[in-house]
Amino acid sequence: MTPAPTLPDSVQHLLRERFGHQHFRPGQAAIIEAILQGHHVLTVMPTGSGKSLCYQLPALLKDGCTLVISPLIALMKDQVDSLLEQGIAATFVNSSLSAQEQLDRLYACRSGRYKLLYVAPERFRSPRFLQAMAQTRVALFAVDEAHCISQWGHDFRPDYLRLQQAIEHLQHPQVLALTATATVEVQDDIVRQLGCQNMQRFVSGFDRPNLTYRVLNLKGPAAKLPMLGKILDAQTDGSSIIYAATRRAVEEIATFLHERGTEALIYHAGLRDAERQRAQDAFMAGQCRLIIATNAFGMGVDKPDVRCVVHFNLPRSMEAYYQEAGRAGRDGLPAECVLLFSYGDVRIQEFLLEQSYPARDLLQEVYGAMVYVSRERADIALRMLLPLCRRGLSEMHLEACARLLEKAGYIERVSVYDTAEDHATSTPNTLIRLATEAVTPRQLAIDDEALQQRKQHELHKMRRMVGYANAQQCRREKMLAYFGEQWTRHTCGACDNCLDDGAFAPRQPSPKRFPSETEWVIIQKILSCIARMQGRYGRVKVIQVLLGSQASEIVNSPLRRLSTYGILKGTSRSLLDVYLDALIEATCVHIVGDEFPKLDLTSLGQAVMRRQQRVLLALPALAAVTPTSASTRSPATTSTVWTTAPTVPSLTPTVVHAPAAPLSYDEALFERLRTERSNLARAETLPPYCIFNDRSLREMATVCPTTPAGFLQIYGV
Repeated sequence: MTPAPTLPDSVQHLLRERFGHQHFRPGQAAIIEAILQGHHVLTVMPTGSGKSLCYQLPALLKDGCTLVISPLIALMKDQVDSLLEQGIAATFVNSSLSAQEQLDRLYACRSGRYKLLYVAPERFRSPRFLQAMAQTRVALFAVDEAHCISQWGHDFRPDYLRLQQAIEHLQHPQVLALTATATVEVQDDIVRQLGCQNMQRFVSGFDRPNLTYRVLNLKGPAAKLPMLGKILDAQTDGSSIIYAATRRAVEEIATFLHERGTEALIYHAGLRDAERQRAQDAFMAGQCRLIIATNAFGMGVDKPDVRCVVHFNLPRSMEAYYQEAGRAGRDGLPAECVLLFSYGDVRIQEFLLEQSYPARDLLQEVYGAMVYVSRERADIALRMLLPLCRRGLSEMHLEACARLLEKAGYIERVSVYDTAEDHATSTPNTLIRLATEAVTPRQLAIDDEALQQRKQHELHKMRRMVGYANAQQCRREKMLAYFGEQWTRHTCGACDNCLDDGAFAPRQPSPKRFPSETEWVIIQKILSCIARMQGRYGRVKVIQVLLGSQASEIVNSPLRRLSTYGILKGTSRSLLDVYLDALIEATCVHIVGDEFPKLDLTSLGQAVMRRQQRVLLALPALAAVTPTSASTRSPATTSTVWTTAPTVPSLTPTVVHAPAAPLSYDEALFERLRTERSNLARAETLPPYCIFNDRSLREMATVCPTTPAGFLQIYGV
């Protein structure tokens, strides 16, 4: 058992008199003891557990200045103002100050007037700043949001890589690294990148017991938007945050909520800086209870009354989800974290990932454009490169290229960012300049293998997030295991899998029926395809094979040679999703694995595929009979087609209209309907009248309904 920390009375006195606390929070005392003993320390503590006290209190007891590296300039002033109110000498240096004011504050630090100095990592680009700090006694080098230094983390920022050199320049002061989101791998990388191999680690745990985690599996925006409305209607107090993967999704959600009378702010990188700041200020001040945002929003947002965080799309990684969802319940009171998941989200994240890792030829093209513009001006706005590059190049491509070139040392950003999210979602107005003498694009020394390795790593993390969404066990256990923490309880009592209470989405049994003959054929083809893929592929690949996809990963693989390749070409993807959902629910198909979910047949599915067993499926109601003109088809090839109207991810349902037919009784049509009824009855092993009686068929041949609503008016339907 680890002995309890033994802190001197002076520490307890400072805790009470300067910071207004009677007791330390869990983990704080041990960390502060290690710092006061002179150890380098890495601490991983949950959001809201009091990380800042771990360097603010020791700063008052150390001889010299504590240099705090914080990625969020926007909050520096608030933090410093709070310390000044407590009688603690603190200041900050950032781009909001004039050059003279910056020099004055640095001189004051050198003179010993301040115990804490807050700066952004970008400040270490300045030789003048480094020179000033070299003349200052830095007692503690505190790195906040330390996961930003790791390229394996979810929020890597190249400027953090300057910190190891800065530590060496300052004659190796004591180092404290703090983060709330770091896997064991990222922790190792933090230690390595800071150059402090003998760091003591304090991992206080990742559990946020007041948060309830839920995942709702839905069919795209058409199903997600109404569900989002239900979730928001259930929030009677506090504030809510909705995260979406793209700017477009943010705008669409805002439009939907506006039309239903829900007031909401929006926040994304496509807005001007002033617009984003106004939105954040209004949300923080409580002027509006709801904000819809991309991941550009959030770092440094410490609003205590956030009762609900909804992710409209799948986040890219578990770290990102933990941090964003963790903005709920900062006051320690119960809060909800809801993920609206659909498989379309996976494709969105794969697309965004592809955009983040441009091909070498594009990188060379963008760099060549930078060199061309640099002949006329030193500072280059990224937007100036758009006309010089290939058509269709997106802002995201430009920023991705700029990031890679910056990391490789070929360019540097001119401005010091005001927020970490500005760096993460820079706009084409970002100013850059060449950091080295220009080389030809072909001479760029970019490690393609390392880039591919990182891309695969990001893809792996995204799949771990999919595994969380598909998990059948406790979601808290799944999340904590990702961060290397073992959950010892049988149930957490605060996730949908443990509660099984169906909050927001009561689990009503879906209406089931026997498939029609036409549907049986489709079902057999789907099951045959899954059988031939031998349980080695997931839902997306199964659908691609059925549709005869021309994607390179299909046509250049053995999947192209399967007999089921293209067997349902022309069928809508959404309709295949409906059939797959029904087969999974009926246990004909089961999902194997969480992280890399694959589809395989059960014994029931094999029997159904061979028509050895009948099964009720949750399929949409039969919508219409579409008769084919006898004059255009021979009797041998004529059959009645039953058209289903599934619930698909579309905001407006598609209505299938049958060809116009005379309102008078059509004897030929009646006979064809009887023939089709016999076929269906034979397939179902039922008497014909159990399908439809003659009165129903005559009415169909008289009315010839063309819509689902019209068909429902037929006797016996």
